[in-house]
Amino acid sequence: MKYYSHDYNNPVKFAPSFNLHKQTAVDWKDALRMTYAPVSPQYQEWPAALREESIDFCKHERNFGAMLLTLLSEALNLAPDYLTETINCMDRQIMMMNFYPPCPQPDLTLGTSIHSDMGSITVLLLDEVGGLQVKHNGDWVGVDPIHGAFVIIIGDQLEAFNSSSFVIYMHAKFYSDCCI
Repeated sequence: MKYYSHDYNNPVKFAPSFNLHKQTAVDWKDALRMTYAPVSPQYQEWPAALREESIDFCKHERNFGAMLLTLLSEALNLAPDYLTETINCMDRQIMMMNFYPPCPQPDLTLGTSIHSDMGSITVLLLDEVGGLQVKHNGDWVGVDPIHGAFVIIIGDQLEAFNSSSFVIYMHAKFYSDCCI
């Protein structure tokens, strides 16, 4: 397969799990990851079947992300461009599409392992299947998908910058109602 890779630096990569060689149990998902910043995207390398729509989505998402970071800067009583220009929160942008195929034993796996996100913000567009859960006050809480709505997750970078205002939540994609 042209895009199959475990090299994190590839601008386009497809893999069933990004830590396949490091984990004893893997996530039950397929993921396509396409980097579109900091380097100019090499769009011709993106899969042709979704190239046009992905380029359009990335342009809109980049504007949306910049708007969110401007609002977060202002909420911290900082200059509007502080997080985008001074802290450079827009420097690395990745579009990741996860597909969760039917799992024969959903009680034995996770769709995506428990984690926090390393960047500044994550913008999620959920499908109708759901399964996203966040750990809040020691309990796993389901995030109900709302058609057309985005879920915004604060990443490690923003929490490290201002831990008194930004709190990261561990999250995962569960296959069943049974949580850890």
